[in-house]
Amino acid sequence: MTACRNKARGAVVAALAGALTLGAAPVMALADGASLMATTDDVFEKGTVNYDDGGKAGDTYAYDDEGHSLVPESVTDFNGTEKTDVKGLATDNTGREADTYYFYVRVDPKGNSTLSDAGGAVQYKNDKGALVDLKYNGGSSINRNAKPTETGTYAVVVGKYDSGTWTYVNVADTFTITGSELADAKLCVKGDADDYEFHYTGENGCDYWDHAGDDVSVKDGMSVSIDGVELKEGRDFSFAGIVEKGTLTDVSTGTLTPGKTYVVTVAGDGAYAGDSVELEFTYGKLDLGSAVVVSKGSSISKPSLSLSGVVTKIDDVAVGDISSYVSDNVDVTVEDGPSATMSASGEYTIKIAAKADAKYVTGETTVKFVYADEPATIQYDGKAWTTAFSGNALTVDLGAEKPAYNALLHSGDAAGAGLPPHLRFFS
Repeated sequence: MTACRNKARGAVVAALAGALTLGAAPVMALADGASLMATTDDVFEKGTVNYDDGGKAGDTYAYDDEGHSLVPESVTDFNGTEKTDVKGLATDNTGREADTYYFYVRVDPKGNSTLSDAGGAVQYKNDKGALVDLKYNGGSSINRNAKPTETGTYAVVVGKYDSGTWTYVNVADTFTITGSELADAKLCVKGDADDYEFHYTGENGCDYWDHAGDDVSVKDGMSVSIDGVELKEGRDFSFAGIVEKGTLTDVSTGTLTPGKTYVVTVAGDGAYAGDSVELEFTYGKLDLGSAVVVSKGSSISKPSLSLSGVVTKIDDVAVGDISSYVSDNVDVTVEDGPSATMSASGEYTIKIAAKADAKYVTGETTVKFVYADEPATIQYDGKAWTTAFSGNALTVDLGAEKPAYNALLHSGDAAGAGLPPHLRFFS
């Protein structure tokens, strides 16, 4: 039998002329006539790492913003006679006990750091199947026992620790988290991965693709999702351009027109770097039938029969920020009430409907509005009403004699004895 030393690990490699049966403590004859007894560390370093859930070296995981990894369970020594349990290396190094641990290192063939023990540097098999030293870039490349979430190739380093000294398994297995593709990507409303509709909101500047100085543009409200999971702009993707479908018209600095379809170029970043996709969407009108239109509620002076006269906001847009594209393109009429022009006090149902030729608005809705004779402010402390209020309702007849009305204003007085003391009216 002849033998030589592998400089990379300082290990003894034996070339056997015939079969060699390994005993508990095999002896190798060296070229210089000396002999070497295999140690416990020797058989550990050449051991095989066993993984949970059927994991194996070279496994690949698709990036999805979740942690993925091979999880070591134990190490079987080179002789196959001893199995050592392995546990994850905690982030905190304080008070580390002598034990067998695993941790993850992000592989970088051009890295400036290696892991070594008395036998030399830890190695791994590169994509060509060659054994090379495991290199990485500083401590930030070490994940300890936390499953990596970023794309890349990771080495599973397993070693015995005792009193500040490590003894590593010679060759670290690897796994890879691959970057995903944008082929299944969809444009979605930012904050809602399942909403794919985009429309004019009525707010000034909202029809711009990208309106500098505010956050109301179409682009500001748009994101990208894959399988119901919203990606992060700036980390996973960026918007690289927009044109009107069927043309080469760049509208990245212009406004969009309801009813037209646009093509957005989405460029992959991070895990999706190098990939890109073109996604379409049709820009819709503001639909009053599905929008939340909030009435001003009431007024003690004759209200204006207009959008700004009876409405406080549409969806989340305050009436003062609503464009004339909306106000000039709707008809506001009395559907039910004392007067067609709202000249008489009372309760009204107001109809707000898009004009037939409206470019930015469609549909219709109704709101309630009260034109009142005079105001009443109610202060209520939240306590339950008493049985003095039939059906939990209180009606104030403004047509009653003034003294009777005044009695209600002072609920603590004898004249207002029917009112609970915690409910007061103020003129």
